[in-house]
Amino acid sequence: MQNITALNRAQHLVRRCASVATGVALLVGCSSYSPPQGTAVATVSLKMNPGDLLVGYGTYCSSKQHIPKANWDNFQVKANEPVWIRILMPVNARQRCQGEVTFTPDTGAQYVASVSAGWQSCILLISKLSADGKLVPVLDAKSERERSCLTGG
Repeated sequence: MQNITALNRAQHLVRRCASVATGVALLVGCSSYSPPQGTAVATVSLKMNPGDLLVGYGTYCSSKQHIPKANWDNFQVKANEPVWIRILMPVNARQRCQGEVTFTPDTGAQYVASVSAGWQSCILLISKLSADGKLVPVLDAKSERERSCLTGG
């Protein structure tokens, strides 16, 4: 590390601070996942292996729940109200893919979340499993920019 230029040092510091800030944001203010109560629920399955998975309703920072890896195959969300899902997925040792989507699930429906990754971006997509077993894109789902509780986003 003795021959690192000033630019490389600055980039390393930014990456390190971003990693620390992400870790703090994920640890501070996240409640443990608890499935919604009642019968107005929908099920979401993941078609990827994210490093972190968050879900919430309404105001981002006050409602986020960290979904444990054991629940990634099938986790329940409230139906008939907007829900957001956020993933943070490592791409390689230096890059990560962040995606967030907001949609309003139907009661009893089954959804699949997947990632469409490009060279420098990724988008979290939501599809609904139809009665005949086909995945149908949820057209009114909205991809969101990364939010931060540290900046009030």
